[in-house]
Amino acid sequence: MQLPFFFVYVIVYACLLAFLSGAFSLNQILDDFPNFTYSGVIATGIVFNYYISTFLHFSPYAGSVMAFLIGGFQGVIIHVLFDYLKRRGRDSVQLTLASLGGMIVLTNLVKIWQWWIREQYALYDFVFTLRSQDFTFLGNPGILYISSFLFIVSVIFLGIIPRTDFYAVFKAISCDKELIMIQGIDVTNIQRGVNFFIGGISCLVGALFVIFIQSSPEGAYFTLIAALTGALFGGISCPRDSFIGGFFFGVFEVGLIIAGQWLFGPWVGEFRQLVPILVLSLVLRFKPDGVLSK
Repeated sequence: MQLPFFFVYVIVYACLLAFLSGAFSLNQILDDFPNFTYSGVIATGIVFNYYISTFLHFSPYAGSVMAFLIGGFQGVIIHVLFDYLKRRGRDSVQLTLASLGGMIVLTNLVKIWQWWIREQYALYDFVFTLRSQDFTFLGNPGILYISSFLFIVSVIFLGIIPRTDFYAVFKAISCDKELIMIQGIDVTNIQRGVNFFIGGISCLVGALFVIFIQSSPEGAYFTLIAALTGALFGGISCPRDSFIGGFFFGVFEVGLIIAGQWLFGPWVGEFRQLVPILVLSLVLRFKPDGVLSK
């Protein structure tokens, strides 16, 4: 059964945004400051998957797996750099400002790569998409099934992981890292492993976005803001709540714009980027602990 395009778009966008919101929550709990450098990691996934799928003729899903690994290494490098700043005595505000600088630097490096691709292959578009390279099943694009499957598996995983010893150790690290180190636990490797996962998820989502949604390095800024809004919407102190909050906010964001276009006209779509900012402001003002949190 072929689903309407707007329904496919909503599901794909909401599922992928949920991953970014959950990853943002993990980063916030582990490092105690919002690290916006991961916008550049998302941009890396977008351009990387487009490049190797279009010009090196890899499957976009194989490219997504490779993007996860690349993003993972980027996440470890980001962690090492900001851990160095922490050891130099930088507080959360200074680290947040440094992450904004890191976001600008990394995203613009990816934009340089984007411009090189345009010049090298005589392209004219500033946005990329790989819809023509995706497979179809029952009239629907493959990314619908892939993103839905990953979302369902993640929901099951998030229901199990809080009952494990690793989650208890992770929460303890976020509360008192020095005390955990005294207990003989290798905190450094755990932190690097988690940051590898955060970076991998960020780059993977960028790679999956470009399969169906028109994407660009500039768009990674707004995607990260939407992910932050989703994380706060669910409750940023809990990755599971942030994950679910990201999904519901993704449905709300796209659904609101589609409804506005139907009622008032296509011009409403030009104001989509205002939705996360307005919702973020309202959540911070009235329910900073999260709309979905208890």
